[in-house]
Amino acid sequence: MNFKNLIGARTLKTGLAVTISATLALTPLIASPFYAILGTIFAMQNTVSNSFKLGKGRVYGTMVGAAIGFVFAYFSLTDPPFIGIAMMCVIIACGALKLNHSIFITFTLCASIMLNQREGSLIIYTLHRSLDTALGVVVGVIVNYFIIPPNHLYELATRMEKIKKLTINALDDEDLLITLRNDFATLSTFYRNFTLDKKYDRHSVSYSELSVTMEGIQDLYFHVKSLHYFEGDTHAELTDYHTGKIKGTLQMIDKTVADLKAEMKSKS
Repeated sequence: MNFKNLIGARTLKTGLAVTISATLALTPLIASPFYAILGTIFAMQNTVSNSFKLGKGRVYGTMVGAAIGFVFAYFSLTDPPFIGIAMMCVIIACGALKLNHSIFITFTLCASIMLNQREGSLIIYTLHRSLDTALGVVVGVIVNYFIIPPNHLYELATRMEKIKKLTINALDDEDLLITLRNDFATLSTFYRNFTLDKKYDRHSVSYSELSVTMEGIQDLYFHVKSLHYFEGDTHAELTDYHTGKIKGTLQMIDKTVADLKAEMKSKS
């Protein structure tokens, strides 16, 4: 088992963020470490952009769940049928406000306010649960932004190098075409993450050049498959065409990877 792959940057950041939230629970800022930690974990995403976007949504979801839970608890509507109705209200509200990604945390806040035994003011209890969760979300977003931010440049360079090697091997082994197509899908995911974080990640990499390289890589499967299809055939023009496209794309990959590595070196 490769423990290096198991303990990645996101795992470390989650542990750090949870530690910070749990520590803040020792201060008057947070009343319940459970809800703060819950918010922190929900805020840790694979991109900084998603952390900000989903973090904001989860803060809103917290407010919605707290409000619905407060209304039902205030009127002592906590019997099983009312719990079901409250959850239906959560679903409807999250759908109407486009907070579907935050529905679980909204459920949690609503149920905790309706079901948990408490002493003292209901409104104070509700505010504590809301603020605890919201602060946890804020901690998660801040840690994801400042501590070991996602290294999209490294991921893109590594995946492109792998696809280049795989393409060369697939020219001799048609069985590798499926792997080539799957690896491009993985690269596309990293590229999408890269573009999502472009306003948070300052670098000089040309998006237009990178986009052209990605388009070329997308066509590699087609060109390699076509070469195998025409293998041994007399269609020299078609063979030359597909071979030329593959060579051109591999050259673009080399240049793009070199630019990505140069940018990483300049930022280190």
